[in-house]
Amino acid sequence: MSFPLEQAAVDHLPVSKLDAISHAVNNLLCVINANADILFDQLDATHNATRSVTQIKKATKSAADLIRLLKTP
Repeated sequence: MSFPLEQAAVDHLPVSKLDAISHAVNNLLCVINANADILFDQLDATHNATRSVTQIKKATKSAADLIRLLKTP
């Protein structure tokens, strides 16, 4: 999943505020991803929740990619 990002949407934020927010969001994504890893390891490959956990991991990766885009000049 990818999202178009307009640089003008973030140009008005002070760099320090943008850095702080992106760092905090990235930390939250790491926690979500780590918990998804733990859950995934505990599930049998045929468990109904395996697909959902895989989608959580893909979503956290997409969100982290968006955070990196925010910080790219």
